[in-house]
Amino acid sequence: MRQLTVVLGTGRCGSTLLSTVLNRHPRVLSLSEFFTSLDPDAFPVEEIDGGRFWAILSTPRSKAMTQLRHGVAPAEYLYPFGSGRFTAETGVPPVSLVTLPHLSDRPDEVLDEIEAAVTGWERASVAVQYARLFDWLCDRFDRDVVVERSGASLRFVPGLRACFPDACYLYLDRDGSAASASMSRHPSFRLEVRVLEMMDLLGVDPYLSPSAGHADRLPPELRCLLPDRFDGTALMSQPIPLPVFGMIWSHLVADGVRELDAVPTDRIRYLRYEDVLADPVHRFRELATMLGVDAPDGWLAEAVTLVRPGSGTGRSSEPPEAQRRALREACEPGTRAVRALRERLARTPSGSS
Repeated sequence: MRQLTVVLGTGRCGSTLLSTVLNRHPRVLSLSEFFTSLDPDAFPVEEIDGGRFWAILSTPRSKAMTQLRHGVAPAEYLYPFGSGRFTAETGVPPVSLVTLPHLSDRPDEVLDEIEAAVTGWERASVAVQYARLFDWLCDRFDRDVVVERSGASLRFVPGLRACFPDACYLYLDRDGSAASASMSRHPSFRLEVRVLEMMDLLGVDPYLSPSAGHADRLPPELRCLLPDRFDGTALMSQPIPLPVFGMIWSHLVADGVRELDAVPTDRIRYLRYEDVLADPVHRFRELATMLGVDAPDGWLAEAVTLVRPGSGTGRSSEPPEAQRRALREACEPGTRAVRALRERLARTPSGSS
């Protein structure tokens, strides 16, 4: 298998920009939103054959399709609706939402090629199946190294460690308050908050275990977000306190950093989104070095044009001071965890940028 680097972050931390930049590099296979699109089936414990692996890659996921059908899909979805063969009604294979259109302007054709390749693969662990797929994709697109980047990928560290014991990790950091504020405006994070509230009352995720009886056990503000009666306008308009997103950010960071304690520091790198905005040429050169590829002048010049200076500040819609203070307090556990990670990496000179 080619060298795999996984970008770790909380979501809303600039990782989509990183995928876009890396996708322009002639030697990097940039897998955007790959593992998150396969959630919650990305890391089965048992061995699987090619048919089961294909089902993991191609079976539409309920939350994503519900958002699509009701007009509140994330802007990150790249599938060419209108010209592609899939619709929100038919269901879109998870790898076709972002990963394949990120790589090709003919994602349906690539999907068919993947199906033809993987369905005949022999039974093996999912780690072996992923290694086969990543090598196949590198051959298909003539790339040398693999970089996977998913939103909120810190939650996948246990599965990633089990599947890819030799993988490298790039921790992409962003100020917790800024990332949390961005989460509060994003449909997928807003739905995640509401689903967590439903799970507290139901004991199950209603998108994974639907039941007609769920509605009777939920208050109106949650009932209208069940998959069979979803109201996209309600999802985006219902007030959710900003500190809730700060707590989500903190939990993602603290849990992910704790899992990284088992990873040798020479396989972890650190990059801060705000530093990318401040000096993209320097940081992208460093990024290429981290990945073991060169940094062609043409690639650097194009990469810099993708950066929007000031996009990390969030100044245009700052909440009142009391809310900012509550948000900072909610983010503090995560901020401490990141500080501890940086201190750990600083003791290994190659670990921090």
